[in-house]
Amino acid sequence: MAEENWRQIREIFDDALNREGAERVRFVRSACNGDEALLTEVESLLSSLDSADDFMETPAVANVAELIETTANGWGPGRP
Repeated sequence: MAEENWRQIREIFDDALNREGAERVRFVRSACNGDEALLTEVESLLSSLDSADDFMETPAVANVAELIETTANGWGPGRP
């Protein structure tokens, strides 16, 4: 994709981050102005960002601490 296209994708993406839900969807569709390739790229970036946010919602440290506590109490995997 040409540099100009990436610049446009980045601008729409950055502006979309300032919006939530249905407003974001309307903004992106309007900003892409019927350009399906542009819409696909921007939606893909937003989807990736949303997935990353969901992934990091629970810090790994909390899971590790729980596992250590459970194992220390004798209730870990493989233990009765």
